[in-house]
Amino acid sequence: MRASTGGLGCGTVFKLEPPATACHAALCPWTEYVLYRFLGGSDGAYPGYGNLAVDAAGNLYGTTEGDEDKNAATVFEVGNTRDGWIKIFLYNFGAAAFVGSGVIFDTAGNLYGTTADGGSGWGSVYEVTFTNEGPMLSTLYTFHDNGDGFDPLGGVAFDQQGNLYGTTFNDGGRVYQLKPSNGSWTYSSLHHFGGYEGFFNGPALDASGNVYGALYIPSTVFELTRSNGWLETQLTDFPEGSDGGEPVGGVTLDASGNVYGTTSLGGNDGCSGFDGCGVIFEITP
Repeated sequence: MRASTGGLGCGTVFKLEPPATACHAALCPWTEYVLYRFLGGSDGAYPGYGNLAVDAAGNLYGTTEGDEDKNAATVFEVGNTRDGWIKIFLYNFGAAAFVGSGVIFDTAGNLYGTTADGGSGWGSVYEVTFTNEGPMLSTLYTFHDNGDGFDPLGGVAFDQQGNLYGTTFNDGGRVYQLKPSNGSWTYSSLHHFGGYEGFFNGPALDASGNVYGALYIPSTVFELTRSNGWLETQLTDFPEGSDGGEPVGGVTLDASGNVYGTTSLGGNDGCSGFDGCGVIFEITP
């Protein structure tokens, strides 16, 4: 796990360990271990977006947001060694970049993620490969705001054929696909939602390759299915009442096809002037 602030002020990577024996009390606190404290500057800061990825050896991989000032946006590894946990730089995007998502692995152990600008001004999808010379970053696609969307704040997801799927925040919100082809990647815009604001998080896929996500404003949860193109089905919308509103965190699926997620607003009205405190929701097929 990681915290976006704390430690030395720039965030931490931490582990929570359960009690050694069974706990029969109502509250059973776990023990926290801080694995790494970010230092800011070129070391990176604010690892607050996206989950950590874990390899078979237990090493952790993630990103720091940066702040467009002096703290760099980075891709990092926190390695589990015999001498403890150590931080390894994989790539430094610099302080001008913004990274709003974590990373995922492919079957070969390469890492994939997105930047919201990455120096291009519009955002990119990248891959980190591990070579004898060290980690190497390649840009798979750069957004141009010419019908392809921009600001991909959420991460990416693979289908079983090795295609990548992602979302964009601006341009009304798009779901896109990157398909590997002869050593490069071909971009396709699968659906343009035309919303007021798009996606803070990336998509989720089921075993059939259908794509699920949560649009921020207007607040909706949707499914995209292949049907002579991609057909949108609205699974639910949120009027920002007791059912919630403005889903920031995306969705996840279980084996039965149920869809789960959270909203940042709605539900209870008692949150110090905000329009509700948010909900955890389930959508059943």
